[in-house]
Amino acid sequence: MANSNQAGEQDGIRVCGSPGTLDTQRMRRKAQLVAIACDIASVAKRYQKIHHEFFGISMRRILRTLQSDKLMDFPSLEIELESIEAESKCIQQTLDNVGLDGPPRHVKTAIAIRDALAEYAKAVSDAALNLNLICRSLHRESRCEAEFADYSASRFRHDKAVYDASVQEFRRWGARLTELFKTF
Repeated sequence: MANSNQAGEQDGIRVCGSPGTLDTQRMRRKAQLVAIACDIASVAKRYQKIHHEFFGISMRRILRTLQSDKLMDFPSLEIELESIEAESKCIQQTLDNVGLDGPPRHVKTAIAIRDALAEYAKAVSDAALNLNLICRSLHRESRCEAEFADYSASRFRHDKAVYDASVQEFRRWGARLTELFKTF
């Protein structure tokens, strides 16, 4: 029977450095990062659906504009955007707890992906928050609240500019993740 010591050697042979052996810790790290990436991609897809519904140009939106008596269901959009923001923040916290210790040559890309995933989750959260602020303000304007009586004519442009910047950040980190996963 072979003796094992603390260095991971069996009868003088290094187990984790031997050709043909799997580095299970590395595979586990990869699987964990891929699972987190799938989680945030799912949340981002929900956000993008709302973004497109809100700002996308489609025949449905043109018809909705023509039939102004059918307003957007702002309360349900607000709830969904709050959910997206909360889930994104939860994923950010999960990423803070992902341990990536091991040989440096195997970890550099994993660390870059973990950091990019955290930034992407933050970008999704920020974009959802900024869209929710616009949605909430338009909802209050549609209910004829005095403070928001002229929101779409006065403050909407400023809020939309802030939102557009968060969308650009969201897209930038999405593209960065795509590039990183090509080398993973």
